[in-house]
Amino acid sequence: MSINELLKQQNMSKYRLAKESTVPYTTVNELCSGKLNIGKCAAATVYKLSKVLGISIDDLIADEMKHDKDWRCKRMTSNDFLTNRAWHRAVISGEDVILRHTSALEHLELFLGYMNEKTIDVYAKRPGRYENINYHIVDSFNDIDTVRFGDVVCTSANQTFNDMLSGFDNIDEQALVEGLAGYYYSNGESFNGLSIKPENMERFNFVKDWAVEYYNGG
Repeated sequence: MSINELLKQQNMSKYRLAKESTVPYTTVNELCSGKLNIGKCAAATVYKLSKVLGISIDDLIADEMKHDKDWRCKRMTSNDFLTNRAWHRAVISGEDVILRHTSALEHLELFLGYMNEKTIDVYAKRPGRYENINYHIVDSFNDIDTVRFGDVVCTSANQTFNDMLSGFDNIDEQALVEGLAGYYYSNGESFNGLSIKPENMERFNFVKDWAVEYYNGG
């Protein structure tokens, strides 16, 4: 829901929101009127508003951006949001797609991403019309292992790493190495739990050494 909808639902005025959050009334008013893009607000401002409204930061940002799909897809970059998850949600919410490769690693929070990213990588069953979404067409999603985060679906860690290892010559090596390092860290300095396909194992064995070296600051 938008800030206006949340205020109405909670029977709260803009003045009360400003007072309880300590966010200036002019800022609250401009957000409610559409003059100010919440993606441009300071992190502290968004945090204060989300706390009073009882909604997560990611949800607040994404819900405020749900209007004007064409504008979102063509002009928004990762810099317009506090997190990559919020950026993904704002752009692909409602689309029949699955985040893949680097975008999946970002949503899984295994890779921090880059500054000012403009393109989101997805699996789709048909070509899309948004130029900032890279559509990789598949016949079906049935054989793709996924994880759902609210209204966003992305490939699982196993699926993502296997996909990237399979297409190693045409993928973002830095994202893969940092993603594996992120998995290594979150899994107690171990790759146990990953199910790497036999045809990808040789490549995984030397890439994981890069990942461990990266994790150790090498």
